[in-house]
Amino acid sequence: MDKEEKKENNKTKKGETFYKAIPATATAPKELDIPRISAKTADFLESIVIFVAGTAELLLILRILLMIVGVNGDNLLTYLLYASSYPFVIVFGSSQGQVPVVNNNAIFENIVFLTIYFIISYGLIKIIRAMKVAKNND
Repeated sequence: MDKEEKKENNKTKKGETFYKAIPATATAPKELDIPRISAKTADFLESIVIFVAGTAELLLILRILLMIVGVNGDNLLTYLLYASSYPFVIVFGSSQGQVPVVNNNAIFENIVFLTIYFIISYGLIKIIRAMKVAKNND
């Protein structure tokens, strides 16, 4: 009798579903909600990124030029240029000192740093522009 009762319980009545049906509608993907910032704030942030990236690029270019020419850090001006570009080099864990030893590896390393700073600043500017709210001309 137990088997017969189980069969009765497992049977569904006519018209009932064994599970709840899910409607077969196609769902459109939800649009990505990007946080928005005002146009003034976006312009301000963009100018800060351009200033910092431009400063880093200029100091690294001067550092590379001084290394190519073979200038050591004995002179106060060259030491100042090497030391002011040092924070932008040490960020990526470089083994260069404030006055680097001039060799091809150091020059190549600085060129890589130039590229990295350019890519980062370009990406930040693109993100800021994507978050910028368009001005209404109403």
